[in-house]
Amino acid sequence: MCLIPLSHYTRVAGGFSLDSAGGLIYTGIMIFTMEGFVLLSGFLSKNPERSRKGAFKTFLLPYLVWTTVFFGYRYLIFGTAILNYLNPPFALWFLWSLFFYRFFLKDLVKIPYRMILALALYLLAGQIGFFGEDLELGRTASFLFFFLIGYQLDWKTLERIRELAFWKTALLAAAFTAVVLLYCFILPYSSEFLLFRSPGSFYGLAWYQDILGRILIGAATLSMMTVLLNRMPDRPSFLTRIGRNTMPLYIFHLFIRYLVKVWGIPSDNPILYYGILLALWIGTILIFTSKPSIRLYDWIMGHAEKVVEKSRDIIQKNRKHC
Repeated sequence: MCLIPLSHYTRVAGGFSLDSAGGLIYTGIMIFTMEGFVLLSGFLSKNPERSRKGAFKTFLLPYLVWTTVFFGYRYLIFGTAILNYLNPPFALWFLWSLFFYRFFLKDLVKIPYRMILALALYLLAGQIGFFGEDLELGRTASFLFFFLIGYQLDWKTLERIRELAFWKTALLAAAFTAVVLLYCFILPYSSEFLLFRSPGSFYGLAWYQDILGRILIGAATLSMMTVLLNRMPDRPSFLTRIGRNTMPLYIFHLFIRYLVKVWGIPSDNPILYYGILLALWIGTILIFTSKPSIRLYDWIMGHAEKVVEKSRDIIQKNRKHC
């Protein structure tokens, strides 16, 4: 998750193109991070009943709250904005998709051959016209496969991944790097295709190009996740603290991202440009994973939960009177 702010800043800082250092950074991050985070979320959802019970509080309520907040923020920054809860705004789609996975996991696990069906859905989602940005059907359908991989992943398999020899993970890392280089400099894909937001035809791709692109991205994701799980330290570290506080980092960095999009970063001097990007990224992580930021996020969401509880009590009282 700590890489997401860097990818977002790189994409909107100005002068972006795939065949550049910024393009390599963006593609190297975006080609596996969201799929990987969905996979880890599936791994942490072993109890379908508990996942359903916590889905509203953990994902849908933050989605509703921050969609409203960022509507006001975008209006303040850009002078115009649209509030549409059925069309998730930038980056908040992730909360919507995870709510869907967690809430319906209890039903999904009952489907026979679910992994085969999810894989087919991943590969063919780019051929389905109405799988677009409304309700984020394109992304939700595409990433379901990775969520179910995480759900199916058990501790024995994880231990086998942890025991892989270094040369094997080095080969996987090299394969991942090769896919990133191909994507940026040779293959006919845009940065937008990485997001799986719309059908492949929307980006001028033939059906086989869309499917091939998904195969490459899926292979790159699983390769890099294997490497990361293998190299994961046994003891808690700074990254552990970030992992425990992903929501404040994920949400609050979007305020900075919109400012970067408006103001940009001077790009005439590459050293200054990437130096500012790096400093902004590190500052974002340090500030938004700090205790004040965590407390602020918890305070906002705590008040939102109280509002929901009061509203529910009022509705129940009115029903009794009726």
